[in-house]
Amino acid sequence: MATLSLKLRIWRQAGPGQPGRLVDYQTTANEDMSFLEMLDVVNDGLIRQGQDPVAFDSDCREGICGSCGLVVNGVPHGPDPGGTVCQLHMRRFKNGETIKASLAIAADGRESPMRELMGLKIISWSYAQWGIVATVAHEKPHNGVAYEHFLPAGPFAILPMTSAPGDDGRKRINRSSLVWTEKDTLAPGMMKLDGDAFDAEIARRFGGHLGTTKAAGPRWSGRSSRSGRRPPSRPPSHGAPRGRARRSHVHRIRPTRHTLRRRCRCLADRRAGAEGP
Repeated sequence: MATLSLKLRIWRQAGPGQPGRLVDYQTTANEDMSFLEMLDVVNDGLIRQGQDPVAFDSDCREGICGSCGLVVNGVPHGPDPGGTVCQLHMRRFKNGETIKASLAIAADGRESPMRELMGLKIISWSYAQWGIVATVAHEKPHNGVAYEHFLPAGPFAILPMTSAPGDDGRKRINRSSLVWTEKDTLAPGMMKLDGDAFDAEIARRFGGHLGTTKAAGPRWSGRSSRSGRRPPSRPPSHGAPRGRARRSHVHRIRPTRHTLRRRCRCLADRRAGAEGP
């Protein structure tokens, strides 16, 4: 398994009224890494040094969503035709090669600092919904099957997780990740319920196919909203900063999206793993 020594040349610019420049970053990468994994390593190093990380967007990292908006050596999404950056592996590059990104992409999330620095305006609106996320222990095994109930307030998704050791260290606990969409007028009250009352609300919506259910561990929530870039009122001048914003809309806590479910399931797995058996 070869290790590559690479130089990244990335356009950095503090704000729309300030000069930008190409900054070189020296890094090493395993040839089996994806391009985004390589950038994760670079950003970890920058953060440890107290520097601003390189802003880039990613979502599913499975070559499905296409949201990884990077320009690699002048080519959107990289040199592989029809490919995405998350599926671009470092074996595609040569040892000692310089990889250029001459265009800054404001694709660093819903509350994008780069977008603010570039002075781009957005419009946003709320879905009048909240997403509630929890891990649920249940009596019967899920057999790897996911369920989704379409309730009046929104989807109620039950997503299979790995089992966890019980208190005695022998019996395994069946678990699923719950992504529950609720009206914004009701969700804050649901989050304040005590354990028994919260379990009762879960059971009422869960159904009986997995037997007795009980929340296992903490619960999280967030408001569901959407933001989009406002169209420019006039064309940019030739002296404008070299930057763009991704044109796709940005969503926050949309429980109908498979990507959110995957994130929540992984988060629940990580939290459970951190707590230990």
